[in-house]
Amino acid sequence: MDFVDWLNSANISKPTLEACSRLYKSLFEAELDQNGVPTDEFIEQTMRMSFLGGSGYAEYQNPHYEEYLNYVKQRIHSFQFPIRVFRGLYIPEGKELMLTGNVGEHWTYDPTLFDRHNGQYGFSNSKCNVILTGLVTADQVKWGQTIINNATDYNPNEQCCYKNAEHEIELKRGEIPHELEIQSDSRGMV
Repeated sequence: MDFVDWLNSANISKPTLEACSRLYKSLFEAELDQNGVPTDEFIEQTMRMSFLGGSGYAEYQNPHYEEYLNYVKQRIHSFQFPIRVFRGLYIPEGKELMLTGNVGEHWTYDPTLFDRHNGQYGFSNSKCNVILTGLVTADQVKWGQTIINNATDYNPNEQCCYKNAEHEIELKRGEIPHELEIQSDSRGMV
C-alpha cells in the first residue's frame, strides 16, 4: 500500500486529507521546465514545506532561508541530464552482486562521495567495497526529496557546502540508473 492508498483508507478529515495530498504531490510530482529540472516555483514550494522553510521554521524565522533557496536553485538548475551517479555498497565476501532489482534510491552526483550512499547508516566508508555508477534521467528523480537533501548540504556560515555534504540525487522507488555498472570492486570479483 503506498502513501496515497493509505491516506484514502485512513479515517482522516477531508481538510487534513487534502493538505496531505498537496504535500505528497509537492514532494513527488515535480513541475519540470524545458531543461528537465524543477521550476523555481516548485523549488520554492518544496523549500517552504521543508524543515528549512516551513513546519514552524518559516522564512522569517530562518535568517538564512534566502541563501538556502538561492543555493538550491543554482544547484538544481546546474544538473544536466542524463547525469552520472555513484553509490558505494558493502557486499560480503562470496556474495554475488546482482545489478537488477533494488540497487538503492540514494545516489550522489559527486564521484568522491560514493561512500555516503553505501546502504549503511551514517558516514562509515570502511564497509564500502563496491562502487556502482550509472546514468539517471530527470524523470527518474524524486525531486522533492532531492531538493531538500541538497538544501541541507549548504552551510550558511561559510556560504558553501558542509564538509559532510552528500550531493544526493534520490531516485523514485523502483528506478534503476541506466547503463548501470560496477566501477570498482575491492573484493576482486569483477
